[in-house]
Amino acid sequence: MLVDYHKGHSNRQSIQSRLNADANHFATAAQRCLKEIPVAPTPTFTMNDFTFYRWKDGWLESNIHVFVDQVLTKLMAAYLAEGHRNQMTTWLYHTPDPPSYIYHKATSAYTATAQLYARSGQLATAERVEERQGDGNGGYCRLGCLEMEDERHIFSNCPYFDEWRWEAGRQLRRTLSTRLGQLKLHGRTVDMILRKAELFYTCDSDIWPLGNSQYYLGLVPKMQDWLREEGLGSLERERLIHGIYCEWYSTGVRLASRIFGELQRKVTRV
Repeated sequence: MLVDYHKGHSNRQSIQSRLNADANHFATAAQRCLKEIPVAPTPTFTMNDFTFYRWKDGWLESNIHVFVDQVLTKLMAAYLAEGHRNQMTTWLYHTPDPPSYIYHKATSAYTATAQLYARSGQLATAERVEERQGDGNGGYCRLGCLEMEDERHIFSNCPYFDEWRWEAGRQLRRTLSTRLGQLKLHGRTVDMILRKAELFYTCDSDIWPLGNSQYYLGLVPKMQDWLREEGLGSLERERLIHGIYCEWYSTGVRLASRIFGELQRKVTRV
């Protein structure tokens, strides 16, 4: 913004000078009618004795409890994103509301419990137990592998669960094949989706944005680009995407709970 100075109380006829003269006239005239100016009522409120201040946000005028909750939420999200293999980078994935059956109607809540621990970075893998308690095995796989037992190893790489992962992938492929067979889609599109679905548990950069499978967190790759060139109406396309998402999500979280349940059973057996 350009600031331009104009001398006041002058006889110039420019617009700026005339505006200055009018402002001076009304300000002076207001001082001659003090009796006509209404008296302000007595204040019925008082200012706070003190106000919270944070150097990033300045003076905090909102409810301090709400503000503290928001700050702690952001700090925890950053902690999980940086220190727990991008568990909170959900914007990279297709994340509408998940299927409700697992969380509201299932007779067993184990899958929901496993998701709670996985999303919060609390799964008791050997690596995490070693970091927090030091159980003596150095964090290596407790099923006999010579690799660190973290989430990626247990859910994507551990050979002990190869058959379960293969079985889940084949089941997801069959389910989606039936759904896709009801629509007129290009053969290459169908083959591409089915191939990715069958290998959803693998750490494949062609399937997962960061190259690591995140199915055990209830995450599903974005599928909008997979169907971009198809001749589907907007509503039909959204229904198809949501249907694929629900099947993929349910298969992933159930496989994750099955794997982790078996791991816990094996390592706690006396």
